[in-house]
Amino acid sequence: MDTFSPEAQETYARFFTPLGPSAAAGVVGAIFFILFLVWIYIAIRSRGFLKMAVLRLFIFCLAGGVGYSLRIACNNNMPTATTSSSDFSKFINLYIASSVMTALGNFFLFNALSAVTIAWVEQCRDPSQKDLIARDQRYLRLFTIATLVALILTIVSSSKNDNTLRTASNGIFTALLVILLLALCFFRVEFASRITTSRHAALPIVLFVCTFILLIAEAFKLYQCVAPIGSPALTSVTLTYVFAAMLQLIILIILTISWIPIFYTLLSKEPQAKQESQGRDTDAYPMADPQYKYNNARLV
Repeated sequence: MDTFSPEAQETYARFFTPLGPSAAAGVVGAIFFILFLVWIYIAIRSRGFLKMAVLRLFIFCLAGGVGYSLRIACNNNMPTATTSSSDFSKFINLYIASSVMTALGNFFLFNALSAVTIAWVEQCRDPSQKDLIARDQRYLRLFTIATLVALILTIVSSSKNDNTLRTASNGIFTALLVILLLALCFFRVEFASRITTSRHAALPIVLFVCTFILLIAEAFKLYQCVAPIGSPALTSVTLTYVFAAMLQLIILIILTISWIPIFYTLLSKEPQAKQESQGRDTDAYPMADPQYKYNNARLV
């Protein structure tokens, strides 16, 4: 985009949603950067627990911080009636970058939630159910591929300002979130007998709440794609700016608070302690070792 006619500027302007005040963008961006530092501490303390999920949350924090920082740059380059074509082009590029970064974070957040869900399901399954565990991993890969497709559509739609592609991207992402919610409900019922403490009960609830909040945010974005131009969904600063940012931060804060006491404790520390306990029992009572029983059975 090198030059823009006045007609093109007017066309693009009709599809712009409010960016929000720079002060608010600065606060939101700062919170994302602060939470990024908190997650570095969490990653160190959890000693590599769910590394890929934590990496995705790193990217989510950075994408949010950079995206809202770019909104400040957009506000500083807001076009007016006398804006030159080159300045308007600069604004368009900043606007696209801001939109892509804020949308990018949601996809990595979804991948993190789905990865944690699969880790919880594998923890609840019997180790002998290798075929089901392999199936769960295939589902996770399919989720990742579908998310990547939606992400590519988001980037292309932002660069071309194509509302059709934007609608398709948000539709795919919304459908994936609905599927994840249904899966959480299904596994919550299937593994009900494994839920013996309040922490065990809290884990799927936290995942469900975070996924549901993300679904609300994405469903609103999908509605924005089909809402008539000039409607509050496209023009209200509260709805288009504060609403989305607050939902993202709520999810991130919930995960930050619950990661060590719930996810790390139940999916890493407890299984490790159980294995160490079984190892001590085997050393004290060799006959309790399954391999010992197997070897003796062969001698009979």
